[in-house]
Amino acid sequence: MILRAENIKKKYGKYRYIAEADERIKDICKDLFGHYKTTVQPEGFKAQIVTISRDAAVKYKKFLDKLGAPRSEVLISKNPTDKPGSELRKYYKTKAEQRALIKEL
Repeated sequence: MILRAENIKKKYGKYRYIAEADERIKDICKDLFGHYKTTVQPEGFKAQIVTISRDAAVKYKKFLDKLGAPRSEVLISKNPTDKPGSELRKYYKTKAEQRALIKEL
């Protein structure tokens, strides 16, 4: 069955709305941080979270910071459609900055 573009947008648009919901992300962050503290950090490992969108990545960062999680960074790609005052712009980093952060953290 071939789905038309409208059907795909309709189906995944709903999923994205759910996936980016604040309460859902907050609950996931609590679970992630608990697991990190008990399993990952004691072994000296790092962790990486991949999100559905750049907006979701920023939400994860904010909730993890509120929980007192270790220092973290958001690594997102630039988008020319982002408005000049967009909050996402403060998370832009060059490739060199990204590599340095990955080594540092």
